[in-house]
Amino acid sequence: MLAHFNLETFFKFEISANFAEPDGTTPLLVYLSPNPEFAHFPPQNDITDVKVLALRGRRIFEPALSFSMALNEIYDGTAENSSSWQILNLDPANLEEFDYFTFFKQLFADQNSIKIDKDFKFVVKSPKYVQKLVKLLEKTSAETIKALIAANLRKSIKSDFDDCVKVVEKYTPLAATIVYLSSQNSTEIQQLREITLKMFEVLTDKVQTVIKPYLSNQAQKDIAKERLAKVGLSTEEPEWMQLSDAKKRFEKDYDSFELQTANPSSIVALLRFRRFGIVKQLLRLTDKNEALRNANFEFISQSTTKIGYSQIGNWINIPIAAIMRLHYSNEASFILEISNNLLKIVVPEGFRWSAYGTQRITPTHDRIPSDIIGQHQCFTVHGIANKSLTLPLALEAAYQTLATIDKSPFAETNLLWDLTHVITSKSFELSQTVLAAGFLENHGVHACEAKNVLPCYI
Repeated sequence: MLAHFNLETFFKFEISANFAEPDGTTPLLVYLSPNPEFAHFPPQNDITDVKVLALRGRRIFEPALSFSMALNEIYDGTAENSSSWQILNLDPANLEEFDYFTFFKQLFADQNSIKIDKDFKFVVKSPKYVQKLVKLLEKTSAETIKALIAANLRKSIKSDFDDCVKVVEKYTPLAATIVYLSSQNSTEIQQLREITLKMFEVLTDKVQTVIKPYLSNQAQKDIAKERLAKVGLSTEEPEWMQLSDAKKRFEKDYDSFELQTANPSSIVALLRFRRFGIVKQLLRLTDKNEALRNANFEFISQSTTKIGYSQIGNWINIPIAAIMRLHYSNEASFILEISNNLLKIVVPEGFRWSAYGTQRITPTHDRIPSDIIGQHQCFTVHGIANKSLTLPLALEAAYQTLATIDKSPFAETNLLWDLTHVITSKSFELSQTVLAAGFLENHGVHACEAKNVLPCYI
């Protein structure tokens, strides 16, 4: 059983729709991407974990620390760029760099219903990361790797104990959904859902407006318009919960889940949670039904407040708990998060996908707007983080949407500050602070020095 719990040391895996052959006999694939948590281990300010390694002596501590720093350097955050993904099977010819066979054999150790043979396929999202990882592992002792894995496992267990709600959301999301919905007023949820849908319509139109200056030909305009028009949206509970046999389905799905033991232990309970979550995710591979466009979000807990977008399926998911933020939290924050996800539809990566996000299309010279690529390159030169590249247009679209909704005479000025406060107040990040300054400067508010980034704006 413990074999499962260290599998996400260097990779995180997810079961998702087969974008390459959406109509083929394999509707779902395993996707592997670098694990950012372990790549940043040990955290600079986490004295406890550093101390655990130090107790093993300098012989272990110094190589482990050196390995962690090297792993952090090779971490590849561009895994979402599908143009570099590799679809592989377990044929020996594909396994020259990394021993994927051992990885998957361990992952599927007690899953007899899943056969690993030459027909089994998986997707490596970051081949460059794998190549560099292999070289790093070759020059690192097994003793050092074991010490780091043990420390990382300890760190992840400690993190789970710190927030039990997150554990349920992560490992038993359907149970978390039912518990959450049972405590909410369905009438209130429906009202907020209707408001959200109206905002989404306005916001989609505003995104189409703010993206126009970046589009240099009619083909690009048509692609952007089509992708925005056909984006899927989830604001409801999972489809299976809306069926008449939902209760039976839930009971069947969780009939193997038990926490009762002869010697009750919180650590045993936690490991059972983890194992249950991993097994349920793996068993999705045995599903022979068509992979729906919203497959990536079918097993997301509705009690999470995070809004997500997936290029595979061209789908935005707004969990019910996220919708509740509209009433209990900051409206500007809610709209900006949706806006930022909508902009992912029309970034360079978005133009590589079909309108429904079911196929990756080989880009032609005129398909991807050069101005968008140029702006991203400019931002990179000025030190703007990859995750912040969509923020300038997201801020503008959110601002125009909120200004359309709020007709008060002070709305325009107040909304500018509300939006900049959203991206600068939670945690200090230079990228977002610089973009906030540029956003204010573009609207005639000379609040701070922004000349170093303003040339990047069109």
